[in-house]
Amino acid sequence: MTTRPVPAPPRPGACGAAPRPVPPGSPPGTATAARTEGPGVWPAVLPAPRGNDAGLWLLRLPEALPARHALDVSVLDATERRRAASFVHAADRAGYAAAHIAVRKVLGACLGVAPAAVRLRRDPCPCCGGPHGRPTRLADPPPYFSLAHGGGVVLIGVARVPVGVAAERPPAPSALPAVSGVLSLAERAEVSAAAPERRAEVFARLWAGRRALRRARGDGAGTHGAHGWQVTGLPVDDLWLAVAVRRTADAPEGRVTLHHLDQRGVFTPAAPPGGSAW
Repeated sequence: MTTRPVPAPPRPGACGAAPRPVPPGSPPGTATAARTEGPGVWPAVLPAPRGNDAGLWLLRLPEALPARHALDVSVLDATERRRAASFVHAADRAGYAAAHIAVRKVLGACLGVAPAAVRLRRDPCPCCGGPHGRPTRLADPPPYFSLAHGGGVVLIGVARVPVGVAAERPPAPSALPAVSGVLSLAERAEVSAAAPERRAEVFARLWAGRRALRRARGDGAGTHGAHGWQVTGLPVDDLWLAVAVRRTADAPEGRVTLHHLDQRGVFTPAAPPGGSAW
């Protein structure tokens, strides 16, 4: 499969320059080298991650998913089905199911097993200790994985080292004063220093980086203790994607590769058009 560079957003004086590797301790949102593969890539077999490299898989779900499509829920376990059924709204149930179908297919390809054979669990919540923290593999890693979903987007990250991912859309410029309070003083200063037309984009990059790092650490600590982590910001259409991986001494630089997944990969193959939603 062919690859092509993902362009970085133009910056003053950058002239569209390629993203740069992230030095140790860099703040969230610093871009590094990344590549992307064309749409329709559902992996059957994947090589084991190497060094600090991370693979990202991006799936965009149809807006009318609950009403028009039947999901292939045969690969989900009983816990996932109960969790999905607990959502009040059909769109939330379908989004959760689609995300977990996708992550099972990607991890199954990495592990050389069927998607239904991937054993997952929930870590304790870092805030309250409840059984609804980040999803992890029941077996000893690697590979590590991270899952983010919502708003019709599913993002999966896989790496040999601890990894976290996040996807964020820039807010409306009028909403920036209300949402900027979630950033640190230094991050708010970075948003304010940007040209007015770019401030929403800068906010999305910083906030996605914060969320990715928090998921990678699994402790809810945000950007505190970011030393030793590589945080990559990646612009894709109307989204800012972020991935955080733990740096290791034997592989200090990592590459992020983005794969676009076909929507049809989460549906029941034999389902007729307009089939019942799950």
